[in-house]
Amino acid sequence: MEATNIPSFQTEDFMPPENELKARVDFIYQDDFSETVPDKFWKHVGKNGMILWKALWESAKPWRAAVGQIVAPSDTPEVKLRKIYDRVQTIRNTSYELRKTEQEEKRVKEKPPENVEELWKRGYGDGGNLTWLFLGLVRAAGFEAYGCWVADRRSYFFVPQTMETQKLNSNVVLVKVNGKDVYFDPGAAYTPFAMLMWAETGTPGLRLDKDGGGWIQTTLPLSSESKTPRTAKLKLTDTGDLEGKLTITYTGLDAMRPRLENHTSDEVERKKFLEDDLKSQIPAAVEAELTNKPEWASSEAPLVAEFDIKIPGWVSNAGKRAMLPVGIFAATEKRIFEHANRVHPIYFSIPLREN
Repeated sequence: MEATNIPSFQTEDFMPPENELKARVDFIYQDDFSETVPDKFWKHVGKNGMILWKALWESAKPWRAAVGQIVAPSDTPEVKLRKIYDRVQTIRNTSYELRKTEQEEKRVKEKPPENVEELWKRGYGDGGNLTWLFLGLVRAAGFEAYGCWVADRRSYFFVPQTMETQKLNSNVVLVKVNGKDVYFDPGAAYTPFAMLMWAETGTPGLRLDKDGGGWIQTTLPLSSESKTPRTAKLKLTDTGDLEGKLTITYTGLDAMRPRLENHTSDEVERKKFLEDDLKSQIPAAVEAELTNKPEWASSEAPLVAEFDIKIPGWVSNAGKRAMLPVGIFAATEKRIFEHANRVHPIYFSIPLREN
């Protein structure tokens, strides 16, 4: 989730006169110290980050007792982690709420919590602080865990040598589980347990510790963790139409996508979204109607959408023969990999699997 309290950094792009052959980029560093060596720079940033985290931790001793209310001594480590994760995700996340007007803010009289203790007492907070709350709870539960600032790869690729602190703009939690590094971000809504939102996967980050931290690389999920199987039972009519029942099951990070895009939508808008999403997958005009009520609120449960569909004129006559396309869901695959040689690299958000 978006992190706060990171030292600021600013760039200014200088556009030269037309008669100059080369463009110039001036970097302006804004910080409370002057350092030009990247390793020393990031050590300083890491130590400052740990100081900020310790301030949150030490000012929030009362909520350590909350761990005893969430987990049981007999729980296995994974069960403890899952219970804490689920509990944090039930807290109201203000990062995903519609922005209030000035009049609404005055009416509700809500102030942002100043630390995680206040967040726990008030029962609401932004996504970044919810993730830090999770870190405090899992450490209080006895886990070896670290806060990490990571680079969100939606808009850029992070390069440590440029010393751009503002590009480490997301925070996640690294937990040692059975000797393995497992990453969590409960402050990112609808993120499944032990997974990260796609922009935080496979990206560099700075682990915070008392020695100034160290560089980490978050893991990429397996394609099997974000499967989208489609199961259809269809029949061909005498007029060449194809009709029947279809079920699409979104799982993992592929289920997170529609939930995030529709977290403020009503039932009518969500229904239209799923029907339009299905229509975009079929390379023909299609009549589709959602017939069930998918589970929109969960981070873990698959998002299952059931449809009645009809594809008019799916079969075309060719003399004495009838031509029947076999690729029903092939619209998004049109013109993919049609050239023998690949000139540019291909960039995927997440590994996923369609069945």
